[in-house]
Amino acid sequence: STQSTWGQRYSEKGKFYPNIHDLHDCSQFNASLTALLNHYTNNDKLTNVRAKTDEVKDVMIKNIDTVIQRGEKIDNLKDKTDQLNDSAITFKKSSTKLKNTQRMKNIKLIAAIVVVVLVLIAIIVIVIVA
Repeated sequence: STQSTWGQRYSEKGKFYPNIHDLHDCSQFNASLTALLNHYTNNDKLTNVRAKTDEVKDVMIKNIDTVIQRGEKIDNLKDKTDQLNDSAITFKKSSTKLKNTQRMKNIKLIAAIVVVVLVLIAIIVIVIVA
């Protein structure tokens, strides 16, 4: 492995870093690092995990958007329900007032008919008695 090769080459006492004269040997180390980097960045498993993570992220974003839209629809529905409730209360008050007005008209009409009938009966009784 790259670590053991590096360790064997530079693990002598007092020699922790390569000497400036040994830099020509670093090309092999650079090639090893490049190969390792390519291996781990082009790994199919890692690519698959990243792709699946991106898919999950996209689905979650869509779900959040859907929840937000539902929340807006629920708020609109609540507002419409409140308006309908207010309209129903107004309608009930208006219909009760109209009912009471019609009831008074009917009472007045019945009272007028009763008065007319009583006057007619009184006239008939006076004509018969006289």
